[in-house]
This record gives sequence, structure tokens and C-alpha cells, in this order.
Amino acid sequence: MQLTYHVTKACNLRCHYCYYADFAAPRLPLDIALRGTDQVLHLGHPHLGVTFFGGEPLLAKDLIRRLLPEVERRAAARGVSVNFKVPTNGTHLDEEFLSFAEAHALFVSLSIDGDEPAHASRVGADGGSSFPEARRALELLVARATSFATYSVVTPANVARLARSVEFLYEAGSRILIVALDHGAPWTRRDLDALGRGYRRLGDFYVRETIRRRRFYLSPFDAKILAHTRPDPGDDTVCRIGVNQLSLAPDGAWFPCIQFVERPELAVGHVATGIDLARCRALHRESAGADPACGSCGIAERCGHHCACLSLQATGTLSGVPPVLCEHERLLTPIADAVARRLFRRRAPLFVQKHYNPHYDLLTALEDVVLERSESR
Repeated sequence: MQLTYHVTKACNLRCHYCYYADFAAPRLPLDIALRGTDQVLHLGHPHLGVTFFGGEPLLAKDLIRRLLPEVERRAAARGVSVNFKVPTNGTHLDEEFLSFAEAHALFVSLSIDGDEPAHASRVGADGGSSFPEARRALELLVARATSFATYSVVTPANVARLARSVEFLYEAGSRILIVALDHGAPWTRRDLDALGRGYRRLGDFYVRETIRRRRFYLSPFDAKILAHTRPDPGDDTVCRIGVNQLSLAPDGAWFPCIQFVERPELAVGHVATGIDLARCRALHRESAGADPACGSCGIAERCGHHCACLSLQATGTLSGVPPVLCEHERLLTPIADAVARRLFRRRAPLFVQKHYNPHYDLLTALEDVVLERSESR
């Protein structure tokens, strides 16, 4: 079960593509958060993945510091394993919070769109660039060797810098690189052609670094390739709104997924009354409805159209397929497949391990232990 606490709606940035309409500053009270925690634990899931979300969640650092250990304690009392994640724009990331994150294995996702020109959509309330602070946060994460990812949004305004931006982040020390498209933007044919050129250049980068046995994750390629080599990822890794996804808003209302908190009509309960599981199941059934156009598509099983949040944002429905998403998937999939063929023909060891060995994550962890021991001698 994935549980998201919306610890605050406040944010010090005004990113051009943000779906938030209200930047008022209500915070999630600790008592409401803990009541919500108990309600989710009562559902009986063996594992809980917790995200502290915003707004900018680090504007509520003190709440996170109080809430996380208590969630750990309550989950342990029920025999539930738990992991934690926090996305941040980096402006309030500091050494003190990273020490807390490292002590509790809190995974940090830094929102940074690449180099400075690519990051231009992430601006402060005064319109000024947030890049210097994002760059500082990236350098801090790398210096501390903290577990982290970078999260980048690709828009028509920065698509020409896609490959350069990923390479910039990689050279700066990021090894988990998440790249997401702004599906709500007015993409043109010219923009999509630029996106294709960027993906092809990134494909060369992916091949080169994989052959060099550099361990990294680059979402556009790894996700697409894994959807082919491991087509059944299991229920825990596929978003199913209201079934394995729940979000708690600052006012105590329950929602079936992260972006739904801006839509009160899609609430599925309140901590005062509990989680309406029947309502959750109904929304999930609605989101799982297939678009008739997908039935004859050869890449339907590998497509990202199952995301109800994305569908809601771009089409106003829970199961509609955004036209830009369809164009994107038809563009990306053959490029990712061509990359995979190049590496498979070479039997590149890291590629084979990553995409065909189900124990890859465990093996890389063991390899890291061996390397650390050898380097300490």
C-alpha cells in the first residue's frame, strides 16, 4: 500500500506546469496524520510505502520529524514493513535534515529539470530562478552520498535540452534519473520531433554507460525495457487508485491518489468517518476502463495510459488516454527497443543482469558491500 501524507499545501515556488491551484498554507495536523496511519494499517497490507508530499514538504520539516518515527513504531507493532520518500524542490534541504533522512532511510527525490536553461519553468513566487538552490541541493546530496533520485519534467520549452540535461545531472552525480513529460502542455509536431531526437541521443548515452558497467536507472528506457522483459511487475508496483494508493489531505479527507486532493468530489472518506472502501473500489473500476482505441494497439500492455492521475489532469476523466501520451508512447517504445537490441546483441553483462535477472537488486547490493570492503582495506 502506498500512503501519501500531504503535509502542507504551501510552496515557495510557482512552477509553470504545476497542477496545484491553491497555495494556501494549511498543514496536516499530527493527530489527524496518526489517525489516518492507524486506519491504513488496519487494512492489513504487509508493506507500507510512505510519501511526505506538498506543496513543498520541507516547509513542514518539523512535522515530518515527528510523524515518521511514530509511523515506524506503529507499523512495527503490527508487523508491517515500511519505507519512506520525500520529494523536494531543494530550496529548504540542509545538512540537518539529511542527517535525519539518513538515520531513517528516508529517500529523497530532488525536482530539478536539468541544466539552468532547462530548469527555467521552476520559478519562485517572485518569478526568479530556483536553479541555484536546486543545484546546491544536488551537490549536497551527492556529497553526502545520500540515497536520492532526480525528477525532471520535459516541456515544449526545454525539450531541445533533454539529452544535455540528463547528461548534466548524471555528470553531477545523479544515478536515478526520472524523466516525465508535461502531458498538459500544448505539444506540437515540431516539439515531438525534438523529443524524438533527444531520446535517440539519450539512447546512445544509455548504451555507452551500460557497456561501461555504470549502474544507473534512466526511467524512459529502463521502464520501457522492463515492461517487455518483466511484463508482470506485480500489484504493488502498478498504480491502482484506492486499492494500493491512498492520500491524506491536510483537512483529514481521504483521496485515492496524489493529484486527486484538488478534486473534493473524488474523496473516499475522512479520518473522522474512515476510508470508504466501496467508493475506492468504484473509482478503481472506473479508472480501469479501457479506451476502445487501445484494443488494437501493439504496445498497449507497455503503455503508461493506466495512470488515473494523468488521465484526470489531461482529459478530465479517470480512464481517458491523453493524445500526447499516445504520441509519446509510440515515439519512445521503438527507440527503447532499439537500445535494448543493441545491448542484447552484445550480451552487455550489466544489461542482462538488470533486465533479465529477477534478483538484480539484491546482487547489486551485495556487489556494493564487496566494493566497500575492498576499498576500505
